[in-house]
Amino acid sequence: MFDGAITHVNSYAVTVNFTSRLNNKSFHVSNIYGPSNPSQKQGFVTWLMNFDTTEFDDWILGGDFNLIRVPENRNKLGDDSTEMYMFNELLSDLDLVEIPFSGRELTWNNMQSDPLLVKLDWVFTSSTWTLTYPATHVQPLSRPTSDHIPYVIHIGSDIPKSKLFRFENYWVEHPGFLDNVTPLEQLTSLCKCSPELILQAQACKSWVKKMEQRHLQFEQAHI
Repeated sequence: MFDGAITHVNSYAVTVNFTSRLNNKSFHVSNIYGPSNPSQKQGFVTWLMNFDTTEFDDWILGGDFNLIRVPENRNKLGDDSTEMYMFNELLSDLDLVEIPFSGRELTWNNMQSDPLLVKLDWVFTSSTWTLTYPATHVQPLSRPTSDHIPYVIHIGSDIPKSKLFRFENYWVEHPGFLDNVTPLEQLTSLCKCSPELILQAQACKSWVKKMEQRHLQFEQAHI
């Protein structure tokens, strides 16, 4: 589905340019590994801040940054405010957008009986990415043996349809509409109203679907 070409490699990251064979659109993915040694973190941040992304339109980067953003990224005290400030300044300077993990935030476990849990793994994107692939989300998986949880990045360009029910006023003018729903004035009690309205919404959806199918059959018959 994609052609890939490595565009950059060093001790901190591997960056690959992916090009779709379907529509020739391309994007860059950087797999990050930040050093755990505090004395080396400044070098990592300086490198990333000066990383040349001028040719990147859509860019996603994720991995083990070995940095946290706020004290709540740990379940115990011991955060380094200097490192947090440095990390947040980096994200601001690069204009990166965080893609949160769905349902699970703390991604690293020191594997002790009273474990230290820390969010060391992050996924960020460029601001243009959020417009091109608005349905991107991160799904954490179960942790088998590693001290880091694995995760999957789902990339999507379609915005999910809303599940909200919307009533269209012109429906009541259509012949046959009232034959499929119960007039609201016949709802006899407040306690009955909520489940009745749910049934009415379902009836409206079913009626609209039938009308759309009839309209499609009519158009096909006249092609």
